[in-house]
Amino acid sequence: MYPLPEFFFDGNSPISLVFGGASFIGSHLCEELLKKNIRVICIDDFEILPEENISHLKGNSQFVAVDSKNIERLFESIERVNYVVDIYGVDNKCTKLLIKLADKFNSRYLYVSSFLSEESEFSFVHKNEQEEDFLRNLTTEYSKQKFNFRIVRLGDVYGPRMHLLDDNPLSFLVGEYTRERKVKVHGDESYVYPLFIDDAIWGIVKTLLSPGTKGSVISLTGDRLTFSETAETIKSLKSGTPVEYISQDKFPNRQKFLGEGFLRKGRELINWEPHTTPTEGLAHTLEWLDKNKKKLSFTKVAQKKEKTTLVNKPAPVRKTMPLKVVKAYTGFWQDTLSKEKEVTPPKKAIKKNVFIKPILAGIFSLTIFILWFLAFPFVELFLGLANLQIAQSKMGQKDFRDVETWASISSFWFKNSQESFLRWSSLPLLKAYSTNMAQKGRIMDRVVDIVKKKKDIRESSDELFEKVLGEDSYSIAPFASSLSVQSSSLDQGLAFLATEIQDDKNLLSMVTKRLGDSSAQLSDLRGQARIISGLAANLGDILGSKTRKSYLVLIQDNTYARPGGGSILGYGVLTLDKGRLISGEFFKTVVADGQLKGRVDPPQPLAKYKNQNTWMLKDVSWDQDFSVVAKRAIWFADKELDQKMDGVISVDLDFLADVVKESGPIAIEGTKVDSKNLYKLVLSKDGEEKQAVVVNIFNQIYDSLIKNPGKIGDVLGVKSLENLDQKHIMLYVNNAQVQNILAEGGWGGSTKYTTCTEGESCFADYLNFADANMGEGSVNYYLKRSFSLDVFIQNGKVLRKLTVFYKSSSKNGYKNYFKILIPSGAVNSKAFLVDQKKGTQESVSLDIQNQNNKSLLGGYMVIPGGEERQLMLSWESDQGALSDYTLVWQKQPGTSKEAFWLTVNNPKSSLKEAKPTPSLTGSGSVGYNSTLVRDFLLTTKWQK
Repeated sequence: MYPLPEFFFDGNSPISLVFGGASFIGSHLCEELLKKNIRVICIDDFEILPEENISHLKGNSQFVAVDSKNIERLFESIERVNYVVDIYGVDNKCTKLLIKLADKFNSRYLYVSSFLSEESEFSFVHKNEQEEDFLRNLTTEYSKQKFNFRIVRLGDVYGPRMHLLDDNPLSFLVGEYTRERKVKVHGDESYVYPLFIDDAIWGIVKTLLSPGTKGSVISLTGDRLTFSETAETIKSLKSGTPVEYISQDKFPNRQKFLGEGFLRKGRELINWEPHTTPTEGLAHTLEWLDKNKKKLSFTKVAQKKEKTTLVNKPAPVRKTMPLKVVKAYTGFWQDTLSKEKEVTPPKKAIKKNVFIKPILAGIFSLTIFILWFLAFPFVELFLGLANLQIAQSKMGQKDFRDVETWASISSFWFKNSQESFLRWSSLPLLKAYSTNMAQKGRIMDRVVDIVKKKKDIRESSDELFEKVLGEDSYSIAPFASSLSVQSSSLDQGLAFLATEIQDDKNLLSMVTKRLGDSSAQLSDLRGQARIISGLAANLGDILGSKTRKSYLVLIQDNTYARPGGGSILGYGVLTLDKGRLISGEFFKTVVADGQLKGRVDPPQPLAKYKNQNTWMLKDVSWDQDFSVVAKRAIWFADKELDQKMDGVISVDLDFLADVVKESGPIAIEGTKVDSKNLYKLVLSKDGEEKQAVVVNIFNQIYDSLIKNPGKIGDVLGVKSLENLDQKHIMLYVNNAQVQNILAEGGWGGSTKYTTCTEGESCFADYLNFADANMGEGSVNYYLKRSFSLDVFIQNGKVLRKLTVFYKSSSKNGYKNYFKILIPSGAVNSKAFLVDQKKGTQESVSLDIQNQNNKSLLGGYMVIPGGEERQLMLSWESDQGALSDYTLVWQKQPGTSKEAFWLTVNNPKSSLKEAKPTPSLTGSGSVGYNSTLVRDFLLTTKWQK
């Protein structure tokens, strides 16, 4: 296509020019650049090379193909270009034009070469000595003049769309198989350096985009193989393929052994290693060749004296493209490449305004300099943020290679912005602002490092999940070590980041926008990293490396509340042996409860208010401490199922909705169930039918993951971490060390003990409020609940007043037994149920008992359908001589984002410090207005 479309240079999308873009490597490179939203100008000689390789790109508006005979006119019409890639090789005329173009627009120039010079893919347009001279000029003369170039040397590239000529040994072997269904190995042992096309393109793109590659030479190749090893690999892939050994040497230059230092040169700059083994790559290539055999050509397009490689493209005879006379361009190559003849203009008489133009030019230059000096640091900071956003979006797509690439580019811009802002410090008026802005650049560079570390953990976790669900045996130890080190590194990075931003609200806001949606989420991420690191150290025991492990899965119905979450709708048993999940199935709860022999005394409220005469697995979630619930569930499994369990995993319907959202719709009873209509379906069922629907969904998801283990990272992934933090998932294991890690991190659902920092005197307060549905139906789904807690510290006492607001939209009344855990020793406990609309209140009788060094208050109440009530509770404790105040407020498992208001009143003291940051402060008071998404920890320090 010529000329270029008018819109092609509009907008801010980067533009690349690929010289040789219709070749084997070039066409794949064009595809990859387009995937990265980089527009592509593809130049090639289409009279010699057919357009088949790029025909599928022609409909893309971001792609333009131009015949090389129009190259000069094309270059005149180019308004900007960011990347120039030269795959054709050194043609003295075209190469000079490409270098001029790249220098003119300060573009990144990448030259694709081969370290296998005996079969250089560029020999059809130049002699090898000419390429060597050119490379020598690039790495010496050109680099001195700050030309932004880099060189990639490739091994034997192969893959779909490769050309099968005889000059390249790897192409020769593949071509022999494709033509004759046999493989010939000539002469003494020689070597090939296979590099699959996907790995080659990945390395080229990383070299092109990564910071720190300017002026470098980078070698990209796979593992060294002998001809016979390559032939045997083809034979193993295509059984029955004969291998013929011939004494005559066809590739004598390939007997030279190239060292590792030469083969791996520069890779550390782009953090590149090939991912595709020769067996995988050749299998993919041979499959493609078999499918496209009719379209393949096994003859050369044209014969030349020079040798031709198969790595890139067939060897066309390049035409000498006519060059029109161009005006001399003042670029760096004037001293290294031949100059066009310059014409000296005739001297003109000096006029009176001869000095005006230099003065105007000086003013213009000064203006440009000032704008660059002041504006460019902000541009660099913006580019860093934009590339960071892309990196995070790639994380969600599991495109881990691109995450690394975009994160590195983001880091490059943040580092540059730091240096640019610090230049302002030479101006006294901007010195303080300079330091502040440079700090923002440094902080965001730390955020990039955090994103990279999260990417490493996600990649390792996904691979581990695939191994657990797969059929092949594997070693757990490398995964345990890798995850432990990666998580510890993330925790350390987050600790440094937290230290730098803890006293700066603006920086905290800027960081949390990139890592979460609240200031608490930075600390949450640290907590997750510590838990994963601890669990990784015990991964072998958890996954049954030595002895088989069985885990009981409880499916809680949080539309029918219980203090520990909800009524049990179903259960599952997952069995692991030597790191692999060998069995798993889910059942209705009634299946287990129907096998219970004898009678188990139920908790007193269940017997009194629900008239239950026995206790079964269905109601096992009666305690607010999940470790207690889990132990009872293990006991029920033993009695009802005659199975010994090594741990318990509790999940609820909120978690199930997240899983369905990630896995996609599921067909149930002829209906497609997704995250939006899941609750509607569940609520339309009662009793055993409700259990059957939920268990059916779990079994379908389980079967889907077993068949597609690669999806487990997407389906569970980050959402599982959120659900663990919010108690929609809770874990218990019989290993005391592992359970300790889970409990400390909040993933165990255990009740906590409030403590003060060592050496400090404080009043350690605690609150855990939970409801239990004593009626029929899923009333809790239609019930909106919120809290208001007022704490008064005065006269040596700590008085608490808790109001629980209930608003029901259900037609059915809500029969509720509430349980509230408070510090042991609390006195004067009272409860009232208030009907604000009628202006009445009634006293609620409280059941009081001690439980694990805490006081447990319980009471029964009824809220009519469609009405509102307020439950008001109060209690007090002795403050003693303690000055500071700490509160742990634990949420009820299964609940979601309940609003709360908290006020701490200490009228005879003034506030010194409060964490987290308060919503409001007053004289002797501190207040919070938030949602109880996870357990809430408050620390306040006061002075008289």
